Amino acid sequence: MHLLIVGTIAYSLFIITVRASQRHSCNMLAVGMVNYIVAATVYCVLSRGALLPDAPVVALGVAGGVVFAFGFVVLVQTLRSRGLSVTTGLTQLAVLFPMVAGIALYAERPNPLQAVGVVCALAALPLLGMARAQASVIETAGRASRVVLLQLLTAGTAMSILQSFNHVGTGVPYERRLFFAIVFVTATIVTTTIWLIFERRMTRKDLTYGAALGGWNAVHGFMLVGAMNTLPGMVVWPVVSASALTLSVLVGVKLWDEQLGRTGRIGMVLALVAVLCINARQG
Repeated sequence: MHLLIVGTIAYSLFIITVRASQRHSCNMLAVGMVNYIVAATVYCVLSRGALLPDAPVVALGVAGGVVFAFGFVVLVQTLRSRGLSVTTGLTQLAVLFPMVAGIALYAERPNPLQAVGVVCALAALPLLGMARAQASVIETAGRASRVVLLQLLTAGTAMSILQSFNHVGTGVPYERRLFFAIVFVTATIVTTTIWLIFERRMTRKDLTYGAALGGWNAVHGFMLVGAMNTLPGMVVWPVVSASALTLSVLVGVKLWDEQLGRTGRIGMVLALVAVLCINARQG
């Protein structure tokens, strides 16, 4: 149980730290790059001496790294316009993507509870899309829709890739560590290339926040994987999703005075019900 608790806290602190670095005017490309360098280093050390996994696992890892890298850029933009609370809600609702992928690719069938979750998620999406916790950000309807859709697309694709790994992996104990090493090394290459092209500047503050993010990234993955070795996924994922959503709302409202309004509050409640129902039987 302690693995689940630590993993859940680290998972929540990742997105909170991204928002904090943004509010402290960090160079977010540099922060993202350092984040992936740290996470890649940790998993490469944990995977040293292991044999290279099969080609499908390598391909998924590379694809995941590309999605993670661009997903970080999208996450930063969404946080800037939507704030911490709404962004976390949107990210959690992206669980719809791996659910649809499971039905289409792996002949999985949702149960009645998951069907209720889907309905709640579809109801929550437009409400969260209309909610804007950052009153200082003025958006056109078109840009607002693009931000929401991109956040759902990148987060959902990342979740689907992780789900696919569970289907194509051989189950060898070290394989998951190697998979994440490939993911984070690829993300490092992509973010470093983008940083070299567009920025080429970094401060000590960027390094500090980036290193913290990389630590949360590495810890939450390692701890949650460990938790799933002793607890069923139907316990792990509802706890992680609900806790991350609740903690992010509390931090956003208490520390940064994010005001969701009635629409946002209803959307967050529906999102919480949705992630609990959809995840409740996955494992």
